[in-house]
Amino acid sequence: MIRKINPKKLLGRVERALKDSDIKRIPLSHKMRVTEIVLKICRLKKGFGMFIILGWRKKWWRKYAGVPDETQDIFWRHHLNIYQESIKIQRTVSFDGAILINRKGEIIDSGIMIEGLRPTKTAFKVNPGGKNNDLSKKFGFKRKIHMRHLSAISASYELKNTTIFTISEETGDFHIFEKGRIIFSTVKKEGYEVDATFP
Repeated sequence: MIRKINPKKLLGRVERALKDSDIKRIPLSHKMRVTEIVLKICRLKKGFGMFIILGWRKKWWRKYAGVPDETQDIFWRHHLNIYQESIKIQRTVSFDGAILINRKGEIIDSGIMIEGLRPTKTAFKVNPGGKNNDLSKKFGFKRKIHMRHLSAISASYELKNTTIFTISEETGDFHIFEKGRIIFSTVKKEGYEVDATFP
């Protein structure tokens, strides 16, 4: 659970995990800034889920995005940059759906339904071996996950050159995904950053 981890230690671990990222089109500073925003929100509010796509491109809108409720899309008229002081992203934590941030670091939409992904197909592309059909295990999760995480990890594979961030509403676990893989996780021995001392 993210709330139980020292924020400075967590930021250091995230930075180490992302330094070797293959996604070079998004600066490390942007990825770290999104992590800082998520941590800040976690300190202010508990029991919420979040799904952030960093690196969103307009060309994906028709194929992958839908707006189930216009009132949740608070950024489409007034884009904010992640480096602006008055980030209103806290207002979105009670919304369903994804928050979309482009490569420049502009928050362009919120409350967005990401559709057209095929998690089962993606899982077998990312991890073709084995006979296990359980998608949680196939993607490498240690705990059972739900649709937010299946959509997020699949989106990281389908939407090229993106970094995806999630918070689990049920457990408070924090994940970062790239290329259909867990790049960082607060769950012990999950993803690429395996650390036996991780709480």
